[in-house]
Amino acid sequence: MPSPLTYLDTVDKHACCGCGACISVCPVNCISMKADAEGFLYPKIETDSCINCNTCRAVCPMPSAVSTSSQPQHIYACQLKASEERKRSSSGGIFYAIAKWIIQNSGIVYGAAFDNKLKLRHTTATTLEELEALRGSKYIQSEISDVTFKEIKAHLQAQRWCYFVGTGCQVAALKSFISKDKQHPYLITSDIICHGVPSQWLFDTHIRHLEKQRGSKVTQYQFRDNSQWGGAEIVDYENGERSTLPSYSLSPYLYAFMNGFVSRESCYECPFATQHRVSDITLGDFWGGAKLFKTLDATTGISFCAVNTEQGANMWQNIVKDIDYVETDILAAIPNNSNLVRPTPRPIIRDSIFETIRTKGYDYTAKTAFKPQNYMKLRIIYFFLRFSFIKRIKNLLQAAL
Repeated sequence: MPSPLTYLDTVDKHACCGCGACISVCPVNCISMKADAEGFLYPKIETDSCINCNTCRAVCPMPSAVSTSSQPQHIYACQLKASEERKRSSSGGIFYAIAKWIIQNSGIVYGAAFDNKLKLRHTTATTLEELEALRGSKYIQSEISDVTFKEIKAHLQAQRWCYFVGTGCQVAALKSFISKDKQHPYLITSDIICHGVPSQWLFDTHIRHLEKQRGSKVTQYQFRDNSQWGGAEIVDYENGERSTLPSYSLSPYLYAFMNGFVSRESCYECPFATQHRVSDITLGDFWGGAKLFKTLDATTGISFCAVNTEQGANMWQNIVKDIDYVETDILAAIPNNSNLVRPTPRPIIRDSIFETIRTKGYDYTAKTAFKPQNYMKLRIIYFFLRFSFIKRIKNLLQAAL
């Protein structure tokens, strides 16, 4: 029976998730990742150097995607007991709990972090200080270098704990690279419930848009306000200013991301957006959890956590003493997080949106396609809510004096 076709056979962009497994496995280094006109990376083979071993096709996670989850899964709404640490996380802080255990047991954590040029790349942490850069949500596709999977494999062979966190396709790529047939005893993986990924090029374009508006260079960017679950786009500028938005809808980039306008083509047909997950432990926000789980503090976030494998269950036991949790089922999470069971639908605007950006500019697109129809209404509502909140705080302070 012939092997399923890959992007390397068809050049069909729906068939490539940009995970980089093919460049990592190539024995003669004849594959490189090249950005297309939308900024997404795709593999390119230098045919003069290729030895036709087909290891690149064999390692591709896309054509024969399979889950590794056991049955039944265990589903939790959960959060760190330590509220101050929880505030430094995107939701309930379960990633931090697992990563902390790994580091305390001389392991190494792999996750996405910005470099000093705001490029998102998978990097490592072996101390709690280094771990800080890996915390928090990042709504871009992170780049994985051609040596990352090789490094992880070497650490595992040396019996060193490794914890890898990424999108479902990135986790599947690592597992395919390490071993398709069995779970390595020193490897723990977490996939993030993924809405789809924009490109680094689009994010860079948005940053230039912000810098133009403010007349100052962006020095730091957060997609979410971790201290107040739900805040959006916190930006620090070289001139000392900081801007914070109360809603994703008021940021052109985040509005486009949340509506699926700018995702990679493969994201709309993602084989990993299914209940039966590819990782040991699936992590995400438990949206709607505030109404469902009254015993948990929703003000700084509640995590969704699916324990999918025996390896994941063992890790859960290692960290459970540090966690408040309610065991539930996936049906409670699906209504507010459909990407647990299906990919984000591809909107019609995806056909033309990148061409609009290239021909008319990002500034124009930000004011039109990347702006909700009720934009001004939202701004007015959030202004008065903020004013009312500040007034209440002032009244409380005056009463205390």
